[in-house]
Amino acid sequence: MPDLNWDSFLGLPGAPEKNFEQLCRILVRRSYARFGTFRARAQQPGVEFHLKLDTACTLGGPGRWYGWQCRWYGLASGRPLGSNRRKKIEEAITTTEQEIPGLTDWVLWTKYKLTKGDQEWFYKLPTRMNLILWADDEVEEHLEGEAEVYRRTFFGDLILTDEELSSLHSQSIARVKERWNPELHQVVDAERTLLKKLGRSAAWTELEEAANRLTEGCSALDSFAGELPKKLEQDIEQLSGTARSFCSSLSSALSSVESGDFEILSDVLAEAPSPPKGKLAVIPRKLRSRQHPAGLTVTNLLSDIRTGARLLEQLGSDLNERQVAIIADFGCEPVPENPCTTRKEW
Repeated sequence: MPDLNWDSFLGLPGAPEKNFEQLCRILVRRSYARFGTFRARAQQPGVEFHLKLDTACTLGGPGRWYGWQCRWYGLASGRPLGSNRRKKIEEAITTTEQEIPGLTDWVLWTKYKLTKGDQEWFYKLPTRMNLILWADDEVEEHLEGEAEVYRRTFFGDLILTDEELSSLHSQSIARVKERWNPELHQVVDAERTLLKKLGRSAAWTELEEAANRLTEGCSALDSFAGELPKKLEQDIEQLSGTARSFCSSLSSALSSVESGDFEILSDVLAEAPSPPKGKLAVIPRKLRSRQHPAGLTVTNLLSDIRTGARLLEQLGSDLNERQVAIIADFGCEPVPENPCTTRKEW
């Protein structure tokens, strides 16, 4: 088995810090996610991802809760961390204890093993969590068997750079290049639908628009503070909280689509709240029956929540498509009203 080629890893598109985190997350998810509840969120404080076990595995038994902090340091093997890196590690541990109080095991995963001095310092840090160090040996260990494809993806011949992708695109359009002028291309509904299923961020601007409407709706509702009927205050506050949760889910979903991090996106969609039902769904009617000026604001907010829920459901459905067929007429069939267009079917 060849050693890990970190020079090839550096050739990957994007920042090495982000790529290292993605590699570690993929390996943990593949090896252990089936033994418990795995969660990963962009900009998650303290740890990049965590796993709460409900079935025994090589990590431990049910109840153990692991969190991973993945740090790509531009240091040669055998070089010390230094005071600034140590400080950030201490801050990450403190943040984890505050944000995920039930975590039992905190793993620092680095490219190379820490020096003896850094290891001694790390294991003496004051915390109620069990501190663990992982490095390149653990990367190697989790790249065996069926995971060999990830070795080739991150370190070998399956690395696809932006330059190679551009070259492949040029080759694929070479036969039709003379007949295809991008400046004259007209985007049709079939293409828009296809771009959504391919996860193109430009096709999902509705997510941002929906999040903005929810933010504006919550602000408008806040302007009625102190003026709402006492009997409905608690329910309206709960509805506002649901709207803010949907706003967060929509923003996180769009961020994941833009970065191409579909692993995190799957967790975002799984954790998205449910649309209001029952007593929350009838708040607009109760406000209108009282002729309260907040009635229209709450009605719009509830409608925007349902729109956000529909968009998240559609996003998950579209990205789960594994096969799409595009059917079009052969040749060019002029349309009488506009001879320059052709009729196509989706």
